[in-house]
Amino acid sequence: MESIIGWHRLIPRRHADSGNLNVSPSPAEVARHLELLQACAELQACPAELALLNYLVDRTLAGNARQISAYTLAAEVFDRRSDYDPQTDPIVGIRLDRLRRSLDRYYRNAGQNDPLRIDIPQGTFVPIFTNHSPSD
Repeated sequence: MESIIGWHRLIPRRHADSGNLNVSPSPAEVARHLELLQACAELQACPAELALLNYLVDRTLAGNARQISAYTLAAEVFDRRSDYDPQTDPIVGIRLDRLRRSLDRYYRNAGQNDPLRIDIPQGTFVPIFTNHSPSD
C-alpha cells in the first residue's frame, strides 16, 4: 500500500488489489529518511543534487511547495543572479534530472528495502513521499 504527500497536503493512494488506505508518512519520518539519504555515498558524491533534494523536501514539508519554481531553485539553490533565464541556463533541469536518476539508482539498490521513498515526478519540482514495502 502507498500513500503520497505532495503539494502540502496528504493524498492517499489505493492499491489496485486492496481497498485499504495506508497512513501517509509523517513529516518526522520524511525528515529521518532525508537524513538517511544525506548519508548515502551516491548523493554525497553530488553536493549540488543533495542541496537540491534538501531544499525541495524542506519547502514541501513547510507547506511551500507551490512557491517552488525554476527561478527560485536557480536563485536559492544554485546562486544564480536575479536575471536568471532558464532558456539560456538549463542548470535547474540538468540537476533535477541527475537527482531523479540518483534517487532511482538508490532505491533500486541500497534503498530497495527502505520503508519510505522520496520521488520527484517528471514535470514537477515537488517531491512526493511514499510509504513503501518490499512487496510494492
